[in-house]
Amino acid sequence: MPNDCMGRPGDRSRSETPGNPPPDSFVMLHVPGAKGTGGTTIQVAKRFEAAIARVGDFDALAKLGEPLPGRRGRARGRVATLEGHSERLYLRPARHGGALGFLWRGGFLGTRRARHELEVAQRLRQRGAEVSEPVLAATRRRGALFEAIIATVYIENSLDLEGYARETSSPGQQRQVAATLGRCLRRFHDVGGTHPDLHAGNLMIENSGEDARAWIIDLDRARVRDRVSPRRRMREIMRLHRSLEKRGLKEGLGRDRLAAFWAAYVDSDRKLRAQLLSHRAREWRRTQRHRILWSPARND
Repeated sequence: MPNDCMGRPGDRSRSETPGNPPPDSFVMLHVPGAKGTGGTTIQVAKRFEAAIARVGDFDALAKLGEPLPGRRGRARGRVATLEGHSERLYLRPARHGGALGFLWRGGFLGTRRARHELEVAQRLRQRGAEVSEPVLAATRRRGALFEAIIATVYIENSLDLEGYARETSSPGQQRQVAATLGRCLRRFHDVGGTHPDLHAGNLMIENSGEDARAWIIDLDRARVRDRVSPRRRMREIMRLHRSLEKRGLKEGLGRDRLAAFWAAYVDSDRKLRAQLLSHRAREWRRTQRHRILWSPARND
């Protein structure tokens, strides 16, 4: 690792994570900044603590690794290797979404949102959901606001759903991946996960064919609930459907692929199927309204 990214161990103080995170999962590192600044606070998974402590402050983390080619969306990420670890990290700057997100320029009123993503991801993983493994949330004050970096373990040999849909033309593989997505999303909902920003850019497909796995990433707006209602499930599924159409991938939504997805998601649960279908008309009306506002191939 380059020397200019290295720090002195004595420059950091350590404390257990405050609040109500999963026990023994994260610690806090405090990296002093220049005189008059608050420095960098890093909430980091314990097994990565030593390696992250050697990296340095917020600026060093922001420059760590190399840009991830082809990544779309509001926060381009970087992929980095850490000393002593076989896994690579995916680091991305935290950003606001929505039509007015650009006004904030990556600034947040506090540090809670960045830390929330790590805690939600850890809780969902403990319940068996296929979400990316959380590593750290780094924050620092910049003027009146805070900026943040989020890092997770990088999912090797993977493409986001949009990239996979554009590169894979085999109907058989597409059906298998559609079923994999259905099982992944059903498990996510069953353990209490909700993701109001679910779209083709934050679903990752690892490998393909019969051995494919699906992962849900970018959980900054995700929540863990006691129960996910059929109405909310249908809303998130249809949001994913709209994102594929919006990105110009409507041809990939063939009946056989949709059938494979629904068969895997419902998994012979007739009651759930009926409950989901009871909300179909409402969601199709929502889709019709969205079509007025966007044209295919536009990003979420």
